[in-house]
Amino acid sequence: MQGALPEFANIMQYMTEDADQWAEWIASEQPQFAPLPKVPVPPKKVKVEPKEGEEEGKEEEVVVGDGYLNNFQKLILIKVLREEKVTMAASMYVGASLGQEFTEPRPWNLQEVRRDRQTPSYAPR
Repeated sequence: MQGALPEFANIMQYMTEDADQWAEWIASEQPQFAPLPKVPVPPKKVKVEPKEGEEEGKEEEVVVGDGYLNNFQKLILIKVLREEKVTMAASMYVGASLGQEFTEPRPWNLQEVRRDRQTPSYAPR
């Protein structure tokens, strides 16, 4: 994980330095609700719009977000460290990112179900 995702480059160092906080988070009954111990994220190189008179294609290192792991990266950590909690954490992530309507079952009624069953779902040859 450390080599594939730059945000996790120093994760083992931070876990070692704050072992008590990490152990508490990992052992918590619902880590998806618990705040994640702070893991600073390295700056990313991004292309910056050139100002007048500057050359194009200039890159700058900037800190994206609040400088710490975001909710998706927290989901990755839950997948790696507490896999049994990933379903609930993924549902929370989708609800926060796309909206709760994407995590709840659609309401239905018997009339719609009956109408759908009468419509063939394939065309005969």
